[in-house]
Amino acid sequence: TDSHNELPIILHDQKRLDSIELYPFEKIINSGIGSIMVAHISLPNIDSKAQPATFSDYIIKDILKNRLNFKGLVITDALNMKGAYSANLKPGEIEFNAFMAGNDILLYPSHISEAIDMIKEAYHLGLITEEEIDKRCRKILLMKQWVGLHKNVFPQKKININHVQNERLERELCKESITILKNDSILPLNNLY
Repeated sequence: TDSHNELPIILHDQKRLDSIELYPFEKIINSGIGSIMVAHISLPNIDSKAQPATFSDYIIKDILKNRLNFKGLVITDALNMKGAYSANLKPGEIEFNAFMAGNDILLYPSHISEAIDMIKEAYHLGLITEEEIDKRCRKILLMKQWVGLHKNVFPQKKININHVQNERLERELCKESITILKNDSILPLNNLY
């Protein structure tokens, strides 16, 4: 099932998760990966709430952050995808739930001001601390610094990317990006230039 259209449900248990699915995550975390995106998938045999992993503090906080010791940025998949959608949530709750589950960056939020109000209320109720909010902001700022976004690296003059000099590169990129899934004797394509 495509999470753009509906919530995929994966029935793997903790034993399979530990023996197969988590192995590549352990390797990339130990190699120093800076961010991980959480998918909109339901793992009801791992998190009994049967919610998208995006909203699961068990998956994000307990497994990813605590057990696997991931210190980088946790990023949601696009929150406007059907896999994250729930008809019984009011505006802002999708974003709020994703934030409270431990995500640092929320992609494509639809109801930003409502979510901010909910996060402020959670802060006043003691459900999230200022220290936790600062920690997440600091991680984002450090990542921006690490990739050089704290510097003014933008060109001062306009660059025409559609210039004739770039045509050959564009065609080469197009040619190299083609992937074949099935060939009924129509390939190879010739004369792409």
